Amino acid sequence: MNDSDFEELPEQEPSWLRLQHATQCRKHLLEAGYLPLPVNGKKPPMEGWQDIAATKRIIDKWETEFVDAVSTGILTRTVPTIDIDIMHPEAATAVEAMAREHFEERGYILVRFGNAPKRAILLRTDEPFKKIVRKFTMPDGSEQKIEVLGNGQQVVCYGLHKDTHQPYSWHGGEPGAIKREDLPYVRQDDVEAFIDAAAELLVKEFGFVLVENKAKVNGAKQQAKTDGPAGVREQAYAEAALEGCAAELASTKKNSRNDKLNAIAFRLGRMVARGWIKRADVEEALLTAMHNNGGVADDGIKAAEATLRSGLDAGEKDPHPDLPDDESESKADSAADKEPVRPYKRSRASTIN
Repeated sequence: MNDSDFEELPEQEPSWLRLQHATQCRKHLLEAGYLPLPVNGKKPPMEGWQDIAATKRIIDKWETEFVDAVSTGILTRTVPTIDIDIMHPEAATAVEAMAREHFEERGYILVRFGNAPKRAILLRTDEPFKKIVRKFTMPDGSEQKIEVLGNGQQVVCYGLHKDTHQPYSWHGGEPGAIKREDLPYVRQDDVEAFIDAAAELLVKEFGFVLVENKAKVNGAKQQAKTDGPAGVREQAYAEAALEGCAAELASTKKNSRNDKLNAIAFRLGRMVARGWIKRADVEEALLTAMHNNGGVADDGIKAAEATLRSGLDAGEKDPHPDLPDDESESKADSAADKEPVRPYKRSRASTIN
């Protein structure tokens, strides 16, 4: 047997060096305004990663705590990401071209490839919204989709793709080298207009069939996913309470908005504890209201998040009682205004006035 009979494999960095490089990459992303995460394959290795706000010290700890997480992602809460999950090359390219048409004048278009022709495009927002999805079938029966990843998701930026085992590649620039502030700024309405236009293009030009059309999240009622009528009624009760509370908070004046946020979060946290409404929906709606009333602009997002988290945590420890069997929807709405409010102790982190 000769040396030529053996396949020469590419050299790989030792794991400790890969971790060091990952740490440097994550700090570089942090300095450029992104919210980095360690990733193992395609998933962060820790619980509660959706709420992590990395610092350099935290990033240093990841190097020893998560030694298998050598890839790096970023939270899409402030960097909503168009995920073109389409294996039809011409269709994927057409959707990218449409994204450029919609957003290129607003900033750099950074395109990431992992398993081509699939690709992802980074955007930017200070008004987080939840994931938006459009699913399709192709004429051959295969399933395809376009997503805009948002609050509660992450996108892998650097490392090896878990299926191709090849490094992710970027075109038009890389996050870190390109600061977050230089990406195209969008709001939920912008990306919904884009994804609807892209869906129309795929249906008309490539014969895709739209099989799922997710409704708006902000301000829209979610379809009930409970089996019994009581579950439907309780979900409607909680949604009505959230809508009213968010509107009330958005109009609250400066001197009382912090206490109002805490009280409302506690009230809604009691409904979260019963499973009547999702905590993520409450967080999104109330943070949007704090943007609208000026609290975030005056005191920063971290202060608002701290107060919101305090109220929700306390509410979840005191679950809402059952609704009376004969309670009408109008009575439920009225009862939402009579929820008990816990005494609030101001913390250092809660500084919004």
